[in-house]
Amino acid sequence: MKYIINILLTLSLLVVACSNKPAGNTQISAKLENSSGKKVVLQHLTNSAINPKDSAEVKANGEVSFGLDITEIGFYRLYFDKNSYVVFILSPNDKITIEGKFPNLMQTAIIKGSNDNEQLRKGSLLMQSNFQKSDSLQKIFQANQNSPNNEAMLANLTQQYESLMKSENDFIKVLIDKYPDSFFNLAFIEKLDKENDLEYFTKLDKGLQTKYPTSEYFVAFHKNVSELMKLMPGSTAPEIDLPGVDGKNIKLSSLKGNVVLIDFWASWCKPCRMENPNVVKMYNRFKDKNFTVFSVSLDKQKENWVEAISKDNLTWPNHCSDLAFWSSAVVPLYNIQGIPLTVLIDKEGKIIAKNLRGQELEKKLESILNK
Repeated sequence: MKYIINILLTLSLLVVACSNKPAGNTQISAKLENSSGKKVVLQHLTNSAINPKDSAEVKANGEVSFGLDITEIGFYRLYFDKNSYVVFILSPNDKITIEGKFPNLMQTAIIKGSNDNEQLRKGSLLMQSNFQKSDSLQKIFQANQNSPNNEAMLANLTQQYESLMKSENDFIKVLIDKYPDSFFNLAFIEKLDKENDLEYFTKLDKGLQTKYPTSEYFVAFHKNVSELMKLMPGSTAPEIDLPGVDGKNIKLSSLKGNVVLIDFWASWCKPCRMENPNVVKMYNRFKDKNFTVFSVSLDKQKENWVEAISKDNLTWPNHCSDLAFWSSAVVPLYNIQGIPLTVLIDKEGKIIAKNLRGQELEKKLESILNK
């Protein structure tokens, strides 16, 4: 649920504020220091939008309250401005309290009334801290990347960054292991790697399905996990049927009987072009052992695509593209977040592995084709 992650990381936390205790099955009471007379908005964070539900002026003593009727659990926030807000979770019949200091709500807000909000706060504070630290590391890195004799320093900065990301990922994994059916985990799980940490996605999916089967948040998450499962090793690779260079369509399934490297790339993608010599090397080495490459381009201009095929010596016959850029039919089909992306499939069309490059790809092909 990237929309939740983005709110937590780029906008920070959300702050609860309210009106003069209007009626409703769910109540929010807040006491926010230094905010007397300021307007605060109660917002509902849906899968696709931020919807205002109510607004109020904070009293002289810093108190504000909201009441609303809700039927399902969801993410909400109290919002003063883009730098001052706090995110929280509401369930039907909740009565939560929020205490904090304006304008540093994300650092100071304490939400009482549910375990979900306590864990949400802990995770959000960690992510906010790591975001600030990683931003500082990045600025130092950029300022020194062209300096002479800086290799050791840059390596140290990289190590510090990787350590931050590991601590964050480990924290999220512990939460999912401990609370596999808890709603707050939806705010954090997208920080994990979908390829290497798929077990955590499936664990949370299974846990939430029992408690929140009709939640719009869960439905969206479940759809995402279901799509990921389609690309698991052992699954049949989704069919690709796109125009080739000559305009005639080429089907992936027409290559059954061969081990196939599906290579998603584009002429405008520098990392793709840098990787192409290695793909050429693999093709030339193994093409006589029932191995081939099926190249799918995310290009926009046919002439650029065809020129890159020739210039990079991509001599295999299987090149296709709908020339639709990121709107290509293959993007959602293979859940493509970036290129280059490779998917290795066996002679029956089943997925063996994803994103293999360089020596890893060569070792895997050797183990399969040199038997």
